Amino acid sequence: MAVNIKKKVNFDERANAEVEKRAEAKAAEAPAEPKEKKGPPKRAKKTEEYYKDKYPHFIPGSLVFDPSANKQKAKIKCIECDNEDREVYTSDLFQVKTCLNCSKKKRQAKRDANAAKKEAAEAAKTQPAEAPAAEAKSA
Repeated sequence: MAVNIKKKVNFDERANAEVEKRAEAKAAEAPAEPKEKKGPPKRAKKTEEYYKDKYPHFIPGSLVFDPSANKQKAKIKCIECDNEDREVYTSDLFQVKTCLNCSKKKRQAKRDANAAKKEAAEAAKTQPAEAPAAEAKSA
């Protein structure tokens, strides 16, 4: 058994020596200067120009930092009524495009349309059931 252990130790020493040689060769080839980073830092705050270009409903000059939420806030211009009183977080700019009143009206209209569809579907279910009963009476 002692022979096997010595062979294993010798193999490990040779492997370590090879790894060290490769590391030294790589260090000699690599430039000493650090590489230049491409682009802005990952956590850089986005500027008003960025939001103005990407979101047409963003109002320039309205970007402020909210320390309670640790986020930036901005005002938007409603795309339906041109109202400028809604303030949202910049993380929501991609999905919020209307003021609260227009959002309420849109939701209510959607609810009314769904209710009308539901009533029409229920009426369609009840009419065929009544029709055969009327035919049976006349026959």
